[in-house]
Amino acid sequence: MSNVFTFIRSGAFTKCANVYQGSFSSSSEVEGMQPTYEITIRGHELGVTSAASGEKPIITGRLEGLTKRRGKVYGSHAIAVIEKTTAFRQGWTIHDFDGNEYKWKVGSFSKCSWELYDMNKKIVATFDRTKSSTLQ
Repeated sequence: MSNVFTFIRSGAFTKCANVYQGSFSSSSEVEGMQPTYEITIRGHELGVTSAASGEKPIITGRLEGLTKRRGKVYGSHAIAVIEKTTAFRQGWTIHDFDGNEYKWKVGSFSKCSWELYDMNKKIVATFDRTKSSTLQ
């Protein structure tokens, strides 16, 4: 399977998620499967851990300030910067660990698809909100 992942919330009252490789439409489809990654969110902090190793997070992040408009993501030997695009539109500008710029364009409530564009304005990832919440 290619680079297709499904995010499934760890529980009804948590912001944490398990990430499974593949496309799934219900949580029952992943029962008994080992997730590829585990994402934990606590307050302003984020951690991404390889589920197979269960060790320290491979990536950590922190949103900064009261408005949470800027943040930093920390890898093994690098820092990436994320920043909210504007105050009135949903979206983020992300610089990866090599300095490449990406833009998350977050659709309005009626547009359920989010898109990640690279510096050449090519879509490199999409996120479908209709399949994202706690799957039944």
